[in-house]
Amino acid sequence: MLEERHGGLTHDVLEQHHLPSERIVLEITEKEAIADFDFFKRTLLHYSRQGFKVAIDDAGAGHNSLHAVTEIRPHFIKLDMALVRDIDRDRAKNALVAAIIMFARRIDARVLAEGIETVEELATLIEIGVDYGQGHVLARPAPAFVEPKAEVAAFIRERATASRVVPTPTRMAISTITRRAPALMPTAYTGEVLEIFERNPDLDSVVLTEYGAPVGLVSRTKLYERLSRQYGFSLYTKRPVRLVMDDAYLAVDARDSIDEVARKVVHRRRTEIYDEVVVLENGVYSGVVSVRDLLHTMTEFQASVNRYSNPLTGLPGRTLVQQEIERRANGTAPYALLHVDINHFRSYNERHGYGRGDEVIKALAECLATVTKEIEGPQGLVGHLGGVNFVVLCSEKAAEPLGLSVLERFERRAAQLHISREVSLLGADVRSVPPEIELSIAGVTSTHAQSSPSGGFGAKAAQYKRTARTMRGSAFVLDGRVVSSQTAAFRQA
Repeated sequence: MLEERHGGLTHDVLEQHHLPSERIVLEITEKEAIADFDFFKRTLLHYSRQGFKVAIDDAGAGHNSLHAVTEIRPHFIKLDMALVRDIDRDRAKNALVAAIIMFARRIDARVLAEGIETVEELATLIEIGVDYGQGHVLARPAPAFVEPKAEVAAFIRERATASRVVPTPTRMAISTITRRAPALMPTAYTGEVLEIFERNPDLDSVVLTEYGAPVGLVSRTKLYERLSRQYGFSLYTKRPVRLVMDDAYLAVDARDSIDEVARKVVHRRRTEIYDEVVVLENGVYSGVVSVRDLLHTMTEFQASVNRYSNPLTGLPGRTLVQQEIERRANGTAPYALLHVDINHFRSYNERHGYGRGDEVIKALAECLATVTKEIEGPQGLVGHLGGVNFVVLCSEKAAEPLGLSVLERFERRAAQLHISREVSLLGADVRSVPPEIELSIAGVTSTHAQSSPSGGFGAKAAQYKRTARTMRGSAFVLDGRVVSSQTAAFRQA
């Protein structure tokens, strides 16, 4: 038990070693059984007021550690290595860690993963949002702090940058925000449910189950409303709760996405729209999700998505692109930046409407992402700065083949979207239709920018972009050299 048996001892230790209390973390381990949480929290509050921080060790290893997390609200949560092992292949561990991370965000805590031994585990933990890590893949145990190897540090930076584009709610399983509500048999008395609600003021529902499968839902609001009617209390409290349960509850699978569940919620009857959603795993009751938590999570995720990525295409936005440019500029490997945009797009929007314009933008985004992945692999980055302005970051040797492939691929994609659909209706020959808008690509390599006598990287990129836009038809200019100039991808409809 954490107690100050000798008054002033903590203060004396800090003075002796010249340490500020803010640098000290008190670690609570699973081995330390906590019999009296109220006393323990009062003790920790005493230290917290002095600036100490608290960490819960081995979270997920047992009931005590998870209980401590919810009761103490620590500054750091250390994941037990049993949760970390094979997390890249174990969906259940992945979902549990994701839920712990989401809880940590809400209490302003940081998560540390222990025992990371493979690159795959490291990549998965970064992707789902773990803040810190320790393990053999980073460094071997040592008396003092050891920096990870340069290649490991570079891998972490790359993965961390990519993972800042938070997955949208459509890809996030409802299991990550599911919480357990009490379950009773439908033969239990209504009075028992009332007692549960009275003991748990934050509880909204009780689920009724038979052999593990849900058969009904009792919400606090609806139960209180029914019992408040004339003779309601005396009529129902000593009778089976199945008489007051809702059997038209909404049940979803734990693997369903948050977006899918939200659509089902809004299509319920008005009287049921605020009822909690029952979550099943393999047909067995797993927990519930409140509409409040569902909306909060969707709002939180959407805000993150909008901050770091373009809402139309889902590609990294200006913030992440700038971070990646700075990272590459600080490195030693030669790289290239390609500016890609569509000329005359405003007039195209006015002629065909914004719906068609968005269709073109998404087509270009898909083309850029596909070509970059094929030629550059995971090392390439496609960013969407807004409107029709895109950026591709790649290795220097990939710049020319990538730009040429984009021109060719986008022309074919454009024909599928517009020319074949509209010109065929007019009975016109595609080859006789004059251009309407064109694609322009302007690239600059780091080697060329560094050797250039005038102007930096950004100035050169802007200069070559103006050159590409002044050329007739779709064009690709790299380091001031015209690589390609061809007939425009889009034609007059």
